[in-house]
Amino acid sequence: MGRQEPVTPTELGRMPADHRAGAPAPEPVTRSPAVCFLVRGIAALALAGTMLHGLEQATSLRDAALGIFGWFLANVGSVAVGVLLVVGAQKVVATRRSVLPPTAGALALTYGGYALAGAVAGGVRLAIAELLDVSRTGTFPWDLFSSAGAGVVVYLLMGVLAHQYAAYREGLRMMSYLAARDGLTGLLNHREFHLRLRQELARAQRAGTPVSLVLLDLDDFKVINDRYGHQQGDRVLAEVATVLQQEVRRSDISARYGGEEFALILPGIPQHAAGSVAERVRVALADLRIALAPQHPIRLTTSVGVASYPEDGQDADALLAAADRALYAAKRGGKNRIVVGDDHVIHEEQAP
Repeated sequence: MGRQEPVTPTELGRMPADHRAGAPAPEPVTRSPAVCFLVRGIAALALAGTMLHGLEQATSLRDAALGIFGWFLANVGSVAVGVLLVVGAQKVVATRRSVLPPTAGALALTYGGYALAGAVAGGVRLAIAELLDVSRTGTFPWDLFSSAGAGVVVYLLMGVLAHQYAAYREGLRMMSYLAARDGLTGLLNHREFHLRLRQELARAQRAGTPVSLVLLDLDDFKVINDRYGHQQGDRVLAEVATVLQQEVRRSDISARYGGEEFALILPGIPQHAAGSVAERVRVALADLRIALAPQHPIRLTTSVGVASYPEDGQDADALLAAADRALYAAKRGGKNRIVVGDDHVIHEEQAP
């Protein structure tokens, strides 16, 4: 990661919405795990087939070398054609997914594409072998039928294995995602927050860039739970999480630290700019109106503590302790305020 220039408060205010964490990230363009697995499997089988066919009926080292070379060209050609057809079938399925039945139609089209790819690849393989005069069995029509049939079987079996592999990988990815998330808000959970804080600090130390930590605590949240119930309190927490994601950059990290406490990790943001970010978030939460009872929207106030590397701490524990002290100072000073570092108050207003 290259060196990040510090972000000034003015730049933060001008930052477009699509560069903030609340904006949906574009889907990355990646290769299908199923297709990658299928291609690797077919290529491995083709390589094994090259050696077997090349050595078959060879009466001399020269015959064996010519046979291996010929079948290598035949298998490479068939795999190339088969891969093109498989990729084409995947694209057809992707474009027709909205008009196909959810499972049956898409699966039928997918495996139909695999079968067609196998049949054509088998035919191409035999045609190249005949052209190079390395095929020594039977008559061409029968060999063509058997080669195409074998291609269908191989591609269908490899397709089944490939999709099972892709489902397994997707399951692992989803488990990893859910293990890092808070179930109520969708933000990073406490454990993942500590892991990411250490990662960002290590990156900042290598690159010589700042990183800031913001701890936020909703003032008198217990009153909301006692008056309106815990379900409504959960609704408030979810709304707060949405505001946090909307008010920070996509590269920033939002987490639920615990209970009604939240945390923001701001890579590349120095202390003075982190205070501006915290103030923007505090104002956005103060402007939030949530109607927990008819004609009675509540108003939230927030106490915030800010600490930055390298001024307030050289490691994760020290930085977290500094931010926690600043948060405690904000609470002790009357709530609804921001304290940066060693008791530098940015906003001071008595909570209602």
